[in-house]
Amino acid sequence: MNTFSMTGTVIKLMDPQTFSSGFAKREFIVQTDDKYPQAIKFECVKERMLLLDKVHEGDVVAVEFRIRGSEYNGKYFVNLQAIGLAPAGDPNTGGDEAEDGSRLPPEPPSEAEDSMPF
Repeated sequence: MNTFSMTGTVIKLMDPQTFSSGFAKREFIVQTDDKYPQAIKFECVKERMLLLDKVHEGDVVAVEFRIRGSEYNGKYFVNLQAIGLAPAGDPNTGGDEAEDGSRLPPEPPSEAEDSMPF
């Protein structure tokens, strides 16, 4: 699966959300330092929410992420799922480590990934 990365300043950390299905996520906003700064929303799902435990608003971070897309009732949605997060300049974004240094399990493929024709 393709992954992407970007660097910016964390400008907002949202509270964790847990849904009746048991699914949990936490969103955060990173602002780029481009000529025309962009505020980009990312989400951490399930155990990857631990990546945000030591992050504060104002921190400059490198985010490793993947792009997820879905369709619901004829509308299309795009989510940027953070899979790694580290202080900017840190060559190891820690995408597979929990806060205690243990390894996070890989996420199983979603149904959408299983049904892709390529």
